[in-house]
Amino acid sequence: YVCAKYTGKEGYYSTYFTKTILTDICIYRPDIVLILNLHGHWLNIPIFLNGISKLDTRIKWFMCDEYPYTGRCEYTKGCEGFKNCCLGCDRYQNVDKQYSDKYEYYSKLLEKTSFSSVPYIVDRAKTSSLLKNANFEYINTGIDTDFYRPSEAVYFKKKYKIAEDKVILLNVAPFSNQRKGVHMFIDAAKLLQRHSQRAPLANIVFYLIESSAQ
Repeated sequence: YVCAKYTGKEGYYSTYFTKTILTDICIYRPDIVLILNLHGHWLNIPIFLNGISKLDTRIKWFMCDEYPYTGRCEYTKGCEGFKNCCLGCDRYQNVDKQYSDKYEYYSKLLEKTSFSSVPYIVDRAKTSSLLKNANFEYINTGIDTDFYRPSEAVYFKKKYKIAEDKVILLNVAPFSNQRKGVHMFIDAAKLLQRHSQRAPLANIVFYLIESSAQ
């Protein structure tokens, strides 16, 4: 983590742990290796991808975000620099080097790898010079609406002693990430507080839970 923060090269350290993972893959010899999120400080990405490229196994890479087709970003904030090798990136250092490194070890993977995600991600990935010759699959992901559905939250209100007539709004996200919208909840709470002095409009309870995700 310290080395990555100092050099700006995320995913270039953790060598021992990465080799341990590759050893386990060689021992179990799976028919398919499923890749989800690789970015972070826990894996040496060049060593890992070069290692699995030598194995006689297929690779399924589900793109959970935009990292697979950019130099570094998991979310580009509308930037399309990934179409041109991420040159001149003003968010991270050494991104052009990381982009060129990806280009090198991706070239060994493309024939055996299928990249998949929701249509928005796949369509953007197709425009990246990193994955212009890749195989893609569209997957329309969803949620289990039998489990995740509106509810009266009777147990929750009883446990936390919230009046039955209160409406509960919940947001679970990093407070520092504007994209997650926590600030909109706070603004709405302040607005309702001001209005409640003149009319009974603030019959709402806000729960803002700080997530550990970055």
